[in-house]
Amino acid sequence: MYSLSRAFEALSHEARLAIVRLLIPVGPVGLSAGTVGEKLGLAPNVLSFHLGRLANVGLIRRRRQGRNLYYAVDYGRLGELVGFFAEDCCAAAPEGCLAKCPPPEATREHARKRVAAAPAKSKKT
Repeated sequence: MYSLSRAFEALSHEARLAIVRLLIPVGPVGLSAGTVGEKLGLAPNVLSFHLGRLANVGLIRRRRQGRNLYYAVDYGRLGELVGFFAEDCCAAAPEGCLAKCPPPEATREHARKRVAAAPAKSKKT
C-alpha cells in the first residue's frame, strides 16, 4: 500500500533523493541501473539497495529489458507528493497567496496531472 509518509522517508536519504532527481528529467523511458550507478558514483550493492527502497515505496518503477533493469520515476506518485503540499497552499494566509503559489484549485489531482505531463519533453537514453 502506498503511503506518503513512507515515500517522504525514502526521499530523506541523499542517495535516494539524487536517484529520483536524476530520473525525473529522463521521462518514462528511464535509465539502466548501470547508468544510474555511473552517473551518481554508487557501488552496485549500494545502488541496488536504494533502488529497491524507492521501488518498494512506489516512487520508481522498474522494467526488465533483456538482461538489464531500467528504472523510471512513477510520475503519478510524485504528483501526489507535490500535491500534498500544494493542496492547501496559503489557505490560512490572510493576505492570500504569493505570486509563486499555485491557484487554489491546484488540488492533488491537478498537481499530479502537471507532473505526469512533464515527461513529454524528455530525452531518450
